[in-house]
Amino acid sequence: MRCARSTVEGVHTGADGEPARLRTDRGDEPADLAVGADDIRSVLRTALYPEHPGPTYAGYTAWRMVVPAGGPVPAFETWGRDGSRFAALPLDRDRLYCYATATVPPGRFSADERAELADRFGTWHEPIARIVAGLDAGGVSHQDVEHLRTPLPSFHRGRTVLVGDAAHAMTPDLGQGGCMAAEDAVVLAALLDAEPVPAALATYHRAATAAHHGGGRAVPPGRAAGHGAVPRAGGGGPADGPGSRSDGGPWPRAGRGLAPARTPSVVARPGPGRTRREGGGDDRSRPR
Repeated sequence: MRCARSTVEGVHTGADGEPARLRTDRGDEPADLAVGADDIRSVLRTALYPEHPGPTYAGYTAWRMVVPAGGPVPAFETWGRDGSRFAALPLDRDRLYCYATATVPPGRFSADERAELADRFGTWHEPIARIVAGLDAGGVSHQDVEHLRTPLPSFHRGRTVLVGDAAHAMTPDLGQGGCMAAEDAVVLAALLDAEPVPAALATYHRAATAAHHGGGRAVPPGRAAGHGAVPRAGGGGPADGPGSRSDGGPWPRAGRGLAPARTPSVVARPGPGRTRREGGGDDRSRPR
C-alpha cells in the first residue's frame, strides 16, 4: 500500500480525540481518518487484525483475457459439467472481455496458459473454440480465486476503517466486489458528511451488522446532510455469519437520491450474461 509516494507498513488506529497515524517508510503520517481500500491483501487489515487468517482459496482458478471480437458476439456464459465456465462480454464493437474457470486444487499454473486453455476449452461451442485458438501467448492472465471466508469482527478500529476487498473480499461474480466497494464508499461518505468521524464509524459498523442480520438502515432518515435517506437493507445475513460477504450477502443499499460526496474509483468485475450448459444436455439460454 502506498500513500503520498510512501509505502504504508502499518497503522496506529487512533481514537476519539487522537488521530490515526500511518506508519510509512518515510515516517509517520497523521490522519483524521485512515481508509484501507488496499485490496484483498490489505496492509491495514493485517495491522488491525493480525490474527485473521486472511484470504483463502475459493475452490477454482480463473483465466482472463481481452480478445478481438471477430464479428458480433452477444454476452454469454457457458457452464461445463465439471464446474468449468467460459464467458465473453463485449467491451466495444471490436473487443471482448473473456474469462474462463476450472475447479482444481490451488497453485496449478502452466508454462503455456494458451495451450492449457486450448486443452480445456478447445472443443467447446463457437465462438469459444475460435477465441481460444486465436489467443496471443502473452495475452492471458491466470490467478487462483481467493476470498475472505472468515468474517472480520468489525470493519473499523479507532479512526481506521476498511472498505471494499480489504474488508470483505469475495469471488468475482456478477460484479459483486466492485458494486459493494462502491456501496461502501457511498454509505461511508454520507455518514462522514453527517457526523464526526468516531460517530460516523460507529454508525457504519452498526449498519454492517444490521445488514447481515437482516433489516437495518445504513443512515437514519434525514441524518445525511444534503443526501436522501438510505432505505432498509434487504435480505438476511450470509451463511458465513455477520460481517462476511464472501458469498455475496447483502450490504446497505444506497437509496434513490443518495449521491456520494466523493466519487469512488471502482473496477467493475464481470457482469451478468447468458448461460448455457456445455457437453450435451439442456443448452437453452437462461439468465445467470
